[in-house]
Amino acid sequence: MCILQPACKKNKDRGVTLTEILVVLVITVILITLAGASFSWRMEREAEKNAKIYLNLSWQAEQNYFAWKNGYTLDWKSLDAENPNRIDTFYVYTIDKATSDELFINATRRNKNRGFAINESGNITNF
Repeated sequence: MCILQPACKKNKDRGVTLTEILVVLVITVILITLAGASFSWRMEREAEKNAKIYLNLSWQAEQNYFAWKNGYTLDWKSLDAENPNRIDTFYVYTIDKATSDELFINATRRNKNRGFAINESGNITNF
């Protein structure tokens, strides 16, 4: 039941315009883009945190090996730890230097020239 017949007829015949649909689509795309960027940023931070954890675990395994053999090793299989390259899909881990007094383990971000390195004293640096 409608009190004002002309107003009821106008609202009944009216549909959604193309402009209104486009405005809703543009707003939706903007919101999805912002959410995706935030998610990507969080994923990158978590990957960096995990890389540092894997570097510390590798360093601890090298310290245990050093206490046992009085030197460091380049061989992941000799360490009493899982090779982080089998676990982490964001970083590539390499033992670049392992002598009787020096150790450098790198975690390089895949497809990028940046990452982290840890030395024999346990200091993590960015590169």
